[in-house]
Amino acid sequence: MKEKLVSKLNKLGLNEYEARTYLTLLAGGQQTAKQISENSDVPYSRIYDILADLRKDDWVEEIDSNPKRFQANHESFTLKKTRDEMENLIDDLEKEIKSYKKTSYQKYEPEILILEGWESISHMMTTELMKTEKTVTTMLGFDAEFFQEFLKKAVRRNINFNLITRLDLQLPKEILENIEKNKMPFTPKLWVTWFDWKKIIAIFPSMKDGDILEEDVRGLLLTDKNFGDWANQIVENLDFNQEKFFP
Repeated sequence: MKEKLVSKLNKLGLNEYEARTYLTLLAGGQQTAKQISENSDVPYSRIYDILADLRKDDWVEEIDSNPKRFQANHESFTLKKTRDEMENLIDDLEKEIKSYKKTSYQKYEPEILILEGWESISHMMTTELMKTEKTVTTMLGFDAEFFQEFLKKAVRRNINFNLITRLDLQLPKEILENIEKNKMPFTPKLWVTWFDWKKIIAIFPSMKDGDILEEDVRGLLLTDKNFGDWANQIVENLDFNQEKFFP
């Protein structure tokens, strides 16, 4: 019986010695520190510290006598006080968890925008480039006329530019010196650009008999950080062909 009570008091926050001390006083009434130590099997060297902690939390009280004696506070008072404290703690914890959940996790709906023609695509590409703070990564599968203009604007922005392509592009030296270049043996015939790994613009040219019709082009803007993080991991783990990239 006593061991079960000790276990339950442990769940309320009392340690082994505190629980045994309290139960000894509850069962035996007023006692000196020495008597408590003997009856509870709590080392005498620890008993005063244990009693001080129990007094602080209103489990026991000190009787003004000589020698000093101690007694357990009535269980109805002690348990009610503990119950109130636990309920307040749970209420506070519930509020804090809800608040933390709101700040650490936000439901995020991806934004998707369809772009028609080079005019709308180039406008959106330039707009997102101007917002970019750190990194632009481009996977280029066809040599679009607008790419050279876009690349020059990116270099002027002084941000990290990572180019992935299989194409042999003729680019000015001042541009080559300011971008990171990686060669892949195959890239699909589309142009995909990630802006800070948060927004993605994919450009799809029309095809006829295997040839690209650059004048008929469509784009897709996707805002989804989770997808961007996934794409970033994929790119970081690609085994690029380190052969000479440009002549």
